[in-house]
Amino acid sequence: MKVLKRMDEDYKAPPKAPPKPFEGAGNRLGGMTSSSSTTPGSFPGGSSQAAAPPPSRLEIDESKPVTRIQIRMADGTRMVARFNLTHTVNDIRGFINASGNGGSASYSLFTNPRKDPNPLDNVLLTIDEAGLANAVVFQGP
Repeated sequence: MKVLKRMDEDYKAPPKAPPKPFEGAGNRLGGMTSSSSTTPGSFPGGSSQAAAPPPSRLEIDESKPVTRIQIRMADGTRMVARFNLTHTVNDIRGFINASGNGGSASYSLFTNPRKDPNPLDNVLLTIDEAGLANAVVFQGP
């Protein structure tokens, strides 16, 4: 190693490297916020959930009472959707499937999976009957 004394020279900054475009992968924060989607989802088969396939498009009737439901997915993502109180649990499943987060794997919906798990097995219950107005619904195995 050799050290040079350059006290009598002016400082020259090293040349800057040219800027590079972003090379990483992006992640989307939040989730789908609109309640209508045209992508049809697949409905997992199950004994208590084989009533009818979920709708591929959700229509909101603004003349009827509307509520927001927060859906916490199994992978940790969160979605907020608007539903009429007359929509069913099956419509919530259809929304999840249409968003691409339901996949073809079978899953269950719960209202509180940690303290007192209350599975939403009856897909024919309306949101009002199930007590899901302004609620949080969890996706689980």
